[in-house]
Parts: sequence; structure tokens; C-alpha cells
Amino acid sequence: MQLLHLLDDYGAGELAAALREALDRQTPRLSSVAFILARRHRQLRRRVPLPVNLSRRPDLEDLAVSNPSLEAYDELSKDPDEPDPEQ
Repeated sequence: MQLLHLLDDYGAGELAAALREALDRQTPRLSSVAFILARRHRQLRRRVPLPVNLSRRPDLEDLAVSNPSLEAYDELSKDPDEPDPEQ
């Protein structure tokens, strides 16, 4: 159950990497995997994701947010005086 919490908190890629490292170091314990995940996030200067308690807002449990298109930001970074290479 605790591994599922780590999966929710860190994601599949990070958890898989931490599991591989724990196995390589011959320390395949939950505490080792949690330590490795926390260390990797500190090294990458990421904030540790906090679990969200939705017990008071069950209406938000199935909320999904789609990723916006980033093409508008690409347009903002273009120099208006330079010709468009795609044309």
C-alpha cells in the first residue's frame, strides 16, 4: 500500500528509477526507496508533492485539467522583424 502512495506522489518513472537504484544498491526496502525518491527530488530542486485531501470536497475527486496548447507562447517569443522559416 505504501508503494502505491509513493507512486501517486512521485509518478511511475521516478518510482521505477528509485526501485532500480535500491535493487542495484541491494537495499530493496520501502524505506530505501522512499529515501532515494526524496534525495532525487532534493537534487533536482523539486518540491516534494504533497497529498491533497479532498474529503471535504468530494465533488473535486474526478476533476481533470487538460494541458493547454503552448503554441501561443511560441508566437510570443518570435521576433516580428525576422522572416518565418516555415513559409
